[in-house]
Amino acid sequence: MILTIVIFLVILAVLVFIHELGHFLAAKVSGVRVDEFSIGFPPRIFEKTWGETKYSIGCIPFGGYVKIFGEDGEVGETILRGDDSFATKPKWIQVFILVSGIIGNIILAWILFSVALMLGHANLFSALYEGAKTTAENFFAIVTGIFQIIFDAFRGINDFGELSGPVGIARLVGEAQKLGFGYLLSFTAFISLNLAVINLLPFPALDGGRILFVIIEAIRQKNISAKVANIINTAGFGILVLLLVVVTIKDVIAIWK
Repeated sequence: MILTIVIFLVILAVLVFIHELGHFLAAKVSGVRVDEFSIGFPPRIFEKTWGETKYSIGCIPFGGYVKIFGEDGEVGETILRGDDSFATKPKWIQVFILVSGIIGNIILAWILFSVALMLGHANLFSALYEGAKTTAENFFAIVTGIFQIIFDAFRGINDFGELSGPVGIARLVGEAQKLGFGYLLSFTAFISLNLAVINLLPFPALDGGRILFVIIEAIRQKNISAKVANIINTAGFGILVLLLVVVTIKDVIAIWK
């Protein structure tokens, strides 16, 4: 049980790291300042500043973040005029930075599927090709599945019972680990794709919601009020936390049955 928890936390840390690394690298390439790169949420157990960025590890492992200068639309002369501010960059660059975490998770899934295939004695080029096919097939299957769950929920015929939280995923990680390292890699790739798809959803507090804001601003030719955006994102985050609590309770009850 302890080994399963450790493996799950390592997998979670890797997935979050890759996702946030995507945002981080895209921001750096785009000339946007990154104030902090954190794995986990505060209180911090480690922090170190190199250059303009503070790197930290939080003791709450379920998540992470990259604090990008000007991303939250704060009003201020330095942010509005600074060349290294997210707020002053063209909309396509803003979308590029926001979508790069998702791209990172998709690339990670491709690599993991490919390595799993090589462990099954496929050669490198065949593994990369089949890994790409498997990644694409699973990605679109997850998209279809998530939208079917949402559609059914609105029709009143689905209570999100098919969703799993950290407890349910940890249990599945334990089962995959028993089947072998290749299975564990493939399951990790599948989780990575789920993270990518979920973040694509146009919901506040997710990357997809932020991308939707940028698209709306581009159409309106006017920025959304930072105050309004923050209120919407905070509300969205609250709903996500509530959903996470409900799904976790469901998973715990399922284990004890």
